[in-house]
Amino acid sequence: MLNKRNARRYREIVQILAKNGLYVLLNNLGVKVKGRKLLKDDVPLPVRIKNTLEELGPTFIKLGQMISLRTDLIPEDIANELAKLQDSAMPFDFNDAKKTFESELGYKFEDVFEWFGENPIASASIGQVYVARLKSTGEKVVVKIQRPNLDTMIESDMSILAEIARLLDERIKNRPVSFAEVVLELSTALKRELDYTLEARNAQKFRNLYKSSFYGSHVVIPKVYWEYTTKKVLTMEFIEGISVKDVEQIKRRHWDVKKIARIGANSFLEQVIDFGFFSRRSPSWKHYGFEQR
Repeated sequence: MLNKRNARRYREIVQILAKNGLYVLLNNLGVKVKGRKLLKDDVPLPVRIKNTLEELGPTFIKLGQMISLRTDLIPEDIANELAKLQDSAMPFDFNDAKKTFESELGYKFEDVFEWFGENPIASASIGQVYVARLKSTGEKVVVKIQRPNLDTMIESDMSILAEIARLLDERIKNRPVSFAEVVLELSTALKRELDYTLEARNAQKFRNLYKSSFYGSHVVIPKVYWEYTTKKVLTMEFIEGISVKDVEQIKRRHWDVKKIARIGANSFLEQVIDFGFFSRRSPSWKHYGFEQR
C-alpha cells in the first residue's frame, strides 16, 4: 500500500508521467490513466524520459544521472539523452541562497564578502555555484549553496521511489536489475551528497596527496575555506580554467593537447594505484562516481 503522507506527490508524479506519455510504466504500477495524450507522438522516447525526470526534480534528476552511466542496462539512445541531465538544472532564487548561507554560518553576507555575484555560474540538481570575493583577504572564491528544503523533498521522494521499486520488482519478470537495489544505491549516494563537508574533506585529502606527488606541479586542487563551509555551504578557492571537453579552445591557446591528455591519464592512474583514492572501499567512490556538477 502506498504511503498516504505522500499522496499529493504521488498524484504529481502520475500526472507528469502521463503528460510525457509513459503509459507502460504507469500500467506496471497498476495505474489506469484516463484522458487523451498530452504529447505529440513524434517526441522520441529518450527525450520524454529525460523531460519527465527534469520535471520531477532533483531526486529524479540524480536517478537519471546515475542510470545514464549504466549502458549495460539501458539502450544507448536513452543513456545518451539522460547524460544531458549532467549539464544543468533550473536555478533557484538568489535570496533563498543568501538565507541558507546566513542561517548555516550565522554571518551576514556583507560581513563576509567584498562582493558576491548574484547570478550563479552553475546550477545543478543539488546546489548552485556563485563567484565572490572575501572581505577579509580579497581572495576570489566559489561558493556552492544547497537548494532550499532539499533534504525534506528528497526524503519524501526516496520513500516514494522505494514503494515504486517494490511494485516494479513484483510486477516485472526477467528484469535486468533489482529496482529496489537501484533505489538503495541512489539513497546512499544522495545522503552523502547532501553533506558538503564530505566533499570538502575529500578535496582537502586530495590536495594534501598532491603536495608530494610527482604531478603536483601540474595538478591544482582548490583550497577549502572551512570557516565558510557547512553541510549546506561549500566555499573553495576560485581557479580559472577550460573544460577538457573544449578541445577547440585549448588548441586556440596553442596548448599541447597530447601533453594534457598524458598528464590527466597518469595522474588518474596515480590516484587509483598509488593513492587508492578511488578504490571501491573508499568512502569517496560513490560520491565522486555519481556527482556531476
